[in-house]
Amino acid sequence: MRHELVGGRVVAITGGTERHDLAALWITRRLADAVEPQGCVVFAHNRLLRIDNAFRYPDVLVRCGRPASDQYENDARILVEVLSPDSSMRDRRDKASMSVRLRGVEACVVVDPDRPTVEVLAPEDGVWVWRAFGPGSTIELAGWVWDVDQLYTYLDAVAG
Repeated sequence: MRHELVGGRVVAITGGTERHDLAALWITRRLADAVEPQGCVVFAHNRLLRIDNAFRYPDVLVRCGRPASDQYENDARILVEVLSPDSSMRDRRDKASMSVRLRGVEACVVVDPDRPTVEVLAPEDGVWVWRAFGPGSTIELAGWVWDVDQLYTYLDAVAG
């Protein structure tokens, strides 16, 4: 079992559903194709991120530049959280508010694996703004134009 340290409390993290894991995999693959030519690297599920005195495991993390340590990151360009039924409020509220404190973060993405909804928290004119994207939408992140329908077509085709 994995744990995160948030607000001085140890929080247990359970494994994801099949759709959760497949969504994270699909996003990791597509982001890697887009950002690796820019000198960035993409981590899925298992790269620890330190934000102040908190430690957490984003579902997908994009880092550009040198790592903070061989054990954890302390900055990210893009963070992706795939929602789980038991942690959806924490993923939206707590993790997003922590993530915006990172100096290099350009977007915090929240993906619902069970319904075609992707939310992006990103700065616009110095203000962090939530945007929701659904069927027929496209999102641009770090040079990757993401067709929301492609993710859900993939999930519907391969998930049980």
